[in-house]
Amino acid sequence: MGMGNLAKMAQQMQADMARAQQELEALRVETGQLPPDARIVVRWNELVEVWQRGSRLSEQVQRRDLGKVADKAVAVEVWARQCQNAVAALHAEVEAEVIRVRNQLRASLEAVQAVAPFDLENAVRGAQVQIAASPVKADGGRNPAAHRIAYWVEQTNLAWQELDDASDALAELEAQVVDRLAGRLERIEAARQQAGERIEELDKLRQHIPDIAGLPIACGEADQLEQDYQQAEAGLADVARSGRTVKTVVQRLDSLIPRYEYITSHGATVTSDVENDLLRLQDAWSRLNTWSKQLKRYRDQHRRDAALFEALNERLAEVGRRFDDINRRNKGRPLPLNYAGQELDSAYRGAYRDVEIERGDRLEMISTRTIETMD
Repeated sequence: MGMGNLAKMAQQMQADMARAQQELEALRVETGQLPPDARIVVRWNELVEVWQRGSRLSEQVQRRDLGKVADKAVAVEVWARQCQNAVAALHAEVEAEVIRVRNQLRASLEAVQAVAPFDLENAVRGAQVQIAASPVKADGGRNPAAHRIAYWVEQTNLAWQELDDASDALAELEAQVVDRLAGRLERIEAARQQAGERIEELDKLRQHIPDIAGLPIACGEADQLEQDYQQAEAGLADVARSGRTVKTVVQRLDSLIPRYEYITSHGATVTSDVENDLLRLQDAWSRLNTWSKQLKRYRDQHRRDAALFEALNERLAEVGRRFDDINRRNKGRPLPLNYAGQELDSAYRGAYRDVEIERGDRLEMISTRTIETMD
């Protein structure tokens, strides 16, 4: 090969390397905020290493006394291919990071909007835009320019801009919405769960209230607490439908948390009262019900004794009239549980006494013991 051709080849190699260096310098990648073991940083460091080898190779190309021109041409070609592969590998990691950050952004947005729409918050709107954006995909397999460093530099810069935008949107969402809700969501969830458990406990207790014909019984305090709980639940549901700003949602949550906490704390007192009232009621009702059954049994076994039959019917009717009197005093409303035990105990004490039977000019007494112990 003539000296003129060798000189031209050397000039071309220098131009190729200068162009490659210039194309690499167009990369707009900032890895300073990434952890040192991040895959993007690893790929970036690999690229920098190849890049730096180019500086040493450039010096060798410029010196005529070092190596053959043909060998240098091969070395430049190999180096350029390594640069292209290194930038393509970096691009792949940046694209993967874009997907990861967008998935994190999507998860954060879904968690936030499970609380409320927040549709007037710019951070939420920005997150929605980022999630809806179509990622820029490099077409390295079919694009004829894919063998050039410039192509992969351009694609990497586009992907890095996407990563910047998604990261900024995530940071904005966390700062403007997530962080401002922090603590409140955990508090209201804990308060709500405890209040719900208290209401469930009270509901189970109420199921043990005896079903007494003609004498409905209600647990007013438990009913009120359940109503308070349903109102708090309705308030929380309204936040989920209409909470458009963080300020509004925070105010609503701050008002709901103490309501749930009140249900839990006051519910403990109510639960204890209901348990005690229920024990008194069950005891009084058991005694009255048992005595009424014993009266009926004794009456039925002596149905041929008209005077006895009538006296026992009258005693049973007293219980019915006592129930009517209770209902009248309560104006038709259910008897409060905290009074029910006392009322039934009074009814029992009024009914549990010896039975008098008029037999002409004399009175016959049938003792309670006789009625209770009859086979």
